[in-house]
Amino acid sequence: MILRWFRVALRSHTLVHCCALASTDTDLVAIAQAARSGKLEWDTPMGRAHFTPDGLSGLTMSVAHVEAGKLVQFQMPELVQF
Repeated sequence: MILRWFRVALRSHTLVHCCALASTDTDLVAIAQAARSGKLEWDTPMGRAHFTPDGLSGLTMSVAHVEAGKLVQFQMPELVQF
């Protein structure tokens, strides 16, 4: 549930920053071009998000679980980005 909320929040912030970068909130073509420009970036709780023209943010998710009584970190593959 928290991960789902985070993804929705990140997408909402992405749209807000795309609109600011494009200087419009009504021109969908300009917003899409801003999103693919490679200039879209801002600070998030997970670090600085810098979106490349192919849509990757550079942010990865790190999860920990208990294994044999010890906390073990599990790093998500780079393909699972936000």
